[in-house]
Amino acid sequence: MIDALQANGGSGRPGYVYAWLTDNGLRRPQKAPEGIDPERHYEREVRFARQELADGGLIVSKDHIWVLTAQSEGGLTSAEARRIIRENRLRRDSDLARPEVEIATSPLPIARTRELVERPTTGPRPTLWESMIVRVEGPASTYVFQFQGSDLWKVGFASDLDERLSTINRHVPVEVVGRRWVKVLSRYWPSQEWAYAMEQELLKRLAVNRTMFERVQCPQDLLEAAWNQAEAAIEELSTHDPAAPNLLPEVSPRDLP
Repeated sequence: MIDALQANGGSGRPGYVYAWLTDNGLRRPQKAPEGIDPERHYEREVRFARQELADGGLIVSKDHIWVLTAQSEGGLTSAEARRIIRENRLRRDSDLARPEVEIATSPLPIARTRELVERPTTGPRPTLWESMIVRVEGPASTYVFQFQGSDLWKVGFASDLDERLSTINRHVPVEVVGRRWVKVLSRYWPSQEWAYAMEQELLKRLAVNRTMFERVQCPQDLLEAAWNQAEAAIEELSTHDPAAPNLLPEVSPRDLP
């Protein structure tokens, strides 16, 4: 992709990049998921690559045009590009693992720890306390959890998927039902706004299958088809309008037919 933009003076529209990669034999052969047009799937894969390069500071988007930054204009070898992307992924994973920050506003002691190990607990001791939660803006992932052995799914987004899954399962009497929520699908986004946008798009496409809260009940193939469509729709939106997430309507149970 960097070579394609360099060959065009350092910038180009997405359509130019798609064609250049194909004409120069760099289009990777792959099978599109069922129900997805192969050409749209190829273009989506190119946009995935563009997002990786953008996260690494190598490409920016200006008025629907992909532009090389000063970091990549001088030319990069494949090894250098991979190194930058690899380092960026490590930083991204570190950001996803960053917890919300809790700031005490009371002089009283507060016993608040994240329980990462599932074991019997005694519960919190009664005490007076108050706190303020500061939500740190950053990357997040849209997810789908499945209640094991069923066609019940939970849709949502979170900056830390493992912590969210652990929190949800704390309220499931696993020792009685013998099942819990498990992660089946997830999609990383560079901001919480985009992760939320995909959550809402997926819920909209599964509106007739919603039960309670952000849960839906449907066959897995229907869920996966809706997931692929929602992902492609938000990808397309993110390519052409960076401010779009703020314009998407929220889907709530009262909006359902």
